[in-house]
Amino acid sequence: MRKKIDEVERAPSHGIRIAIVLAALSSMTGAGCATNPATPEERGLTIEKVASREVVVGPVRAEQRSDGIRVYGSASRRISRRGAVPGHVHLAIMSPDGQVLSETDASFMRRNRQAQSAGFNALLPVEAPPGSVLRVTVQPNPCCNF
Repeated sequence: MRKKIDEVERAPSHGIRIAIVLAALSSMTGAGCATNPATPEERGLTIEKVASREVVVGPVRAEQRSDGIRVYGSASRRISRRGAVPGHVHLAIMSPDGQVLSETDASFMRRNRQAQSAGFNALLPVEAPPGSVLRVTVQPNPCCNF
């Protein structure tokens, strides 16, 4: 009985097929990760948020693009209520030695009249070296300082 089992041709193992499929998939995903550009945070850009007396800065993200660094974020009042978020944000990219490379201002934009927060976005046309700092500062409107 033992001889008959040994003489039977065996089909290729499913383990080999699975290994081939996994190797093919890992080579495709590895190439995909290598072609994606690194985000500014991965390249060493630190985001520093500076709030005002009335307004706090929410999540901020930065994307490296061909024409510079695009910054997206949100802000809201410290005491939550509907209405316009007062002021604007000042965005500055500073080199590791403290020199300002690029700066701009961005206005707040609410989604609707009932929104309790507002978004902002701006383009900083600069290539930031590793170790740079993106400073997001909320500034009050000059007309409304009492």
